[in-house]
Amino acid sequence: MKLYFFGSEDCETCQLMLEILECTGITDNKNMDFVFIDAFDEDQQTFCDEHEVDEIPHVKLIDEKEIVFERIGIFHPEVLKEILISFGLEDEDSRIKEEDSDDIEDNITTYYDIRYFRSEKEE
Repeated sequence: MKLYFFGSEDCETCQLMLEILECTGITDNKNMDFVFIDAFDEDQQTFCDEHEVDEIPHVKLIDEKEIVFERIGIFHPEVLKEILISFGLEDEDSRIKEEDSDDIEDNITTYYDIRYFRSEKEE
């Protein structure tokens, strides 16, 4: 099974989502391959087109050729964790703890608040 993360080092949203996946241990999972794809790299354009990547961050969990999970933008990783547990790729005790879940939610909310404030200021 492979978890593809389509993003860019220059993308603020991508970096936040990557940080969330890292802090929950998803990127270090030894039972699957985590693959970062730079969606702005010319060499990756054909691969991105094949996977219909038009927006980043874009996350796809693929079991052989079947898409098991797909999300675009920032999302809470709880759903992805549950899928990994259901496939036996994570232990039951790897679930995100409530206090960590709240911290993740706060970070996501703060990020969107900051983006909203910036867009209001630009208008």
